[in-house]
Amino acid sequence: MPNGMGNFGFADYYSPVTLKGDGLDVNLDADPLIAVARANNIVCRSVAKPKKDGTIKESWAVGDWDITIAGVIIAKTKEELWHSVEQLCLISEKRQSLEITCPPINEQYGITRIAVKQLQLPFTEGELNQQFTITALSDTSHELLEEL
Repeated sequence: MPNGMGNFGFADYYSPVTLKGDGLDVNLDADPLIAVARANNIVCRSVAKPKKDGTIKESWAVGDWDITIAGVIIAKTKEELWHSVEQLCLISEKRQSLEITCPPINEQYGITRIAVKQLQLPFTEGELNQQFTITALSDTSHELLEEL
């Protein structure tokens, strides 16, 4: 559930996440922290105006959702840890959007697909732990050609 910070343009949740793409499924079930944020895309033009500062706003569109998934992989063996990290790396390298299953994200924001921008695997204390952060954008399919 939201922590009450939604009024500042973002909300965060703890919820299991499953990412699927190209035959690969990765479960992040240790309740990673998920944050979402969204901005409007505004085209601004500078016009010579003798007495007024600022720009003219030409068009506004709602932008994609920025999604951050942060958590830790906790394993029982080094082999299990390496396998989990490898799976996370492989799914983040897919050159396609991924299906995301996460009830708060799916139900609250209607996000069912994401495009991964970055995977971070920072230094993590402990032999059988690995922190991770995934940053992504929401994705939807668009029909570029319309029938007349």
